[in-house]
Amino acid sequence: MFEEPSNFVVPDGCVIEDEHLVAVCKYRQSGCCKYIVFFDNVNEFCCVKNIPELRKQIDMQSPEMNAQGDNCKGLMDEKRTKSEGA
Repeated sequence: MFEEPSNFVVPDGCVIEDEHLVAVCKYRQSGCCKYIVFFDNVNEFCCVKNIPELRKQIDMQSPEMNAQGDNCKGLMDEKRTKSEGA
């Protein structure tokens, strides 16, 4: 895995609300999204699907993961609707 840089700023809009984390991201369930990252500096789970440098790190590890990444378009995608996991 990768170390969280001490100067990394969590972008607005990527913190995952608890309901979304369970219902859409399927956290700790079968079919869990692989783009869920816990950031110690904000003490929150965040969606990094639309953060290119972090997504790249996860994608490099994904052959070893059972998780998927197609639960929704990602939290920072402006075009999401309720049916797409908004």
